[in-house]
Amino acid sequence: MASLETDNKYGYRTIRVICADGKRRPIHLGKIPLKLATSIKLQISELESHRAAALPLPVALAKWTADIDDDLHEKLVAVGLLDPRVKPKSNGGQTLHDMTEEFIASLADLKPGSLLPIRQTIKNLIQHFGADCPIGSISEGQADGFVRFIRGKVATATATRRIKHCKSMFRWSVRMGRLQSNPFELIKAGSQTNASRQAYVSKETVLAVIDAAPSLEWKALIALGRFAGLRIPSEALAMRWRDITWEPGRILVHSPKTEGCGKATRLIPLFADVRPYLEKLFDAAEPGAEFVFPNLRQSMRASTAGEWQGVNVRTRLMDIIRAAGIEPWPKAWNNLRASLATDLTEIVPAQTAAAWLGHSIAVAGQHYWQIKSEHFDMACETSRNKLPNLGHNPGQSAPELGHSEAIRTIPELAGDWGKNEKTPENQGLLAFVTSTEDNSKVDVLTPWGFEPQFLD
Repeated sequence: MASLETDNKYGYRTIRVICADGKRRPIHLGKIPLKLATSIKLQISELESHRAAALPLPVALAKWTADIDDDLHEKLVAVGLLDPRVKPKSNGGQTLHDMTEEFIASLADLKPGSLLPIRQTIKNLIQHFGADCPIGSISEGQADGFVRFIRGKVATATATRRIKHCKSMFRWSVRMGRLQSNPFELIKAGSQTNASRQAYVSKETVLAVIDAAPSLEWKALIALGRFAGLRIPSEALAMRWRDITWEPGRILVHSPKTEGCGKATRLIPLFADVRPYLEKLFDAAEPGAEFVFPNLRQSMRASTAGEWQGVNVRTRLMDIIRAAGIEPWPKAWNNLRASLATDLTEIVPAQTAAAWLGHSIAVAGQHYWQIKSEHFDMACETSRNKLPNLGHNPGQSAPELGHSEAIRTIPELAGDWGKNEKTPENQGLLAFVTSTEDNSKVDVLTPWGFEPQFLD
């Protein structure tokens, strides 16, 4: 019969069973509660009895062996109490490797840069489940396990994106008839917004970074990222000199990211803070030069990737920021773009700012717009000058408070309204007093508000 042992020093539980060869072998349970260990020991003892007598397992015991996790099941297989599990196959027995390869092939219209995060998700799936795992054998519980695995491995926003990729891939398999159901369907991916990694980068900070840049190309690249909101490197490295109209001042931006959405280009202003850096770069360009950033494009062609990700502009920008004596901010290029998006909302309508940066207002609100310290200062100043001081001394008049408006109660006008049964102590008339030099204008707030009332 099975016996339960506990390590008195560390608290680890071990069950020992007698195997078919007569030897006692351990089943290590780890540090689990004694009650749980005892329950497992009783099930194993019953399993031993039926195995020795070659009897079929009772329904309850069979269900227990089916429900235990793979780790415990494999330990029982190792001591001869259970047979290895045979994973059920989906239609045709398609493996995870075959399914993901077929899914990638269906995305032939996507740019390599757009496929890169999907391939990273596939790498995590294969790392967790194995390339030969039949996709039909992945249960909802195992999908939950993968979610826990990925959330413990990468940042929250990245994990959210990869979970969404999994939902899309398995949903595609269902539509293709490879699966009966999607094990990831009911999983909530979460939010891709991470406010802790947002950082507003001021103009003064960027100018200091530009001064530390090693070349005219890098100075112009940083200026385009912060003062024109270009996606770096894809949109900047695609720029040609013919895309710039010096007068009246326009730049035609080619966007690989939005090309698949029918928005291959967008027209933006030649911002005043960008113009001097582009002019210097133009003056230094070779006669007949086509591209604005030929040297950076050369490094792209020389890279093994042969795509935008082959130009490691992030690492180089971090080095330049440090050379300027500044602590690098998170998401270095993205927050330059987000800082411009925030600035533009203060000078042009939101739809104009979003169109210039090549995204929607909804995306701007979720991922780009930020709160600047100046906003707090402006609000405090506005409060001092315009907003009512709710905690003032009732004996003071509005002019004595130093602001133009105040909230008053006028109990003497409240008698005709009836009392508030729940809060009779609050009986009174709330009046909004707009102070003038002679305090002559009083707008009375009645129980029905400021709107005029009409009799039937």
